[in-house]
Amino acid sequence: MSIEAEESDDGTDALFVEIYQAYVDGYLKVPSLPGLALRIRKAVSDPNSSAADISRMIQADPAMVGRLIQVVNSAAFKSENQIDDCQMAIMRLGLSTTQDMVIGFALKNLFTGQTVPMKKRMTKLWRQSTQVAALSMELSKQSKILTSERALLLGLIHNVGAMTILAYSDTFLETDPEQFNLQFVLDKLRGQVGAIVINQWGAGSRFCRSCPRGR
Repeated sequence: MSIEAEESDDGTDALFVEIYQAYVDGYLKVPSLPGLALRIRKAVSDPNSSAADISRMIQADPAMVGRLIQVVNSAAFKSENQIDDCQMAIMRLGLSTTQDMVIGFALKNLFTGQTVPMKKRMTKLWRQSTQVAALSMELSKQSKILTSERALLLGLIHNVGAMTILAYSDTFLETDPEQFNLQFVLDKLRGQVGAIVINQWGAGSRFCRSCPRGR
């Protein structure tokens, strides 16, 4: 892959080259999927795993249990009876959808920064991701191409490339990111970096399509 930096009066081209070189050389740190999400993904891929097995793992995170129960009782699933048990929620959602939900909910913890300005950037990025996720979910109901839950997850992960680049600029960048226009770098590299992150997570090419391509 070859991407040329455009000329910029504020030095953005130098910033682009620095991050792009880190990407090429393998120094661009790829965030790890949270431990619970990794364990759930491994368990779901095991044909011998049951809803009870998955439930025991998720119950170690009460906040995650609460989110799953909230989802399964939402209007999207039209449950006739209120569900207040983690295992019942998993059985209602199915193992694959449960996996998608856990990954999606766990992603929020990755959108953080070490400095106040970067925390604000990450919060804004996560907010945008949730908005895209909500829109994707509504569109999926009309198109019937994807399940609503899969569309929701794709919307949530579409910004992981941008998040990774921002995290790098917050930690390793030699120049002060506030002096430059990071948007140029994000527009060029977010898709490629997002694909790297998703592939490392073992999510496969079906999710890589959700990452925006460089402009």
